[in-house]
Amino acid sequence: MESKIHLRYWLCAPILFITVILSLNEAVDFMMHDTYLVIATMYIAITIFVTLFVAGLIYWIFQNFQLIGWMTTAHTVLTFLPLLALLTTVILDNNFLDEGQKPYTIVNEFHLITLMLFLMSQLILISNVIIGIMRGKKKT
Repeated sequence: MESKIHLRYWLCAPILFITVILSLNEAVDFMMHDTYLVIATMYIAITIFVTLFVAGLIYWIFQNFQLIGWMTTAHTVLTFLPLLALLTTVILDNNFLDEGQKPYTIVNEFHLITLMLFLMSQLILISNVIIGIMRGKKKT
């Protein structure tokens, strides 16, 4: 089943894209010291879609190589969990919390942690592909 991991990425990419598109009026706010960074969800949706599609493409290209199983699993978990957590906080933050009650510090730290986990997972993918190339193709 691990050799079909690319299908999971290609299936989840449009689903997450549509989920984010449904909240087009939303935006993610980052407050760092005295600077506000506001990102429209459309840009987040495009980034998520492209990242998942490219990761699926990489897994499809290297499906005949000896990739390390735990690295593939770690990449998948550390890619999808932060994305789902980010989407959940964006939806909850904008729909259920009052303006006066938003704990921006906690939300910003959570967004930063999820972003770092997401970026770490992409480094795991690159490392796995490099190791897979060095190990060579699977023996059939």
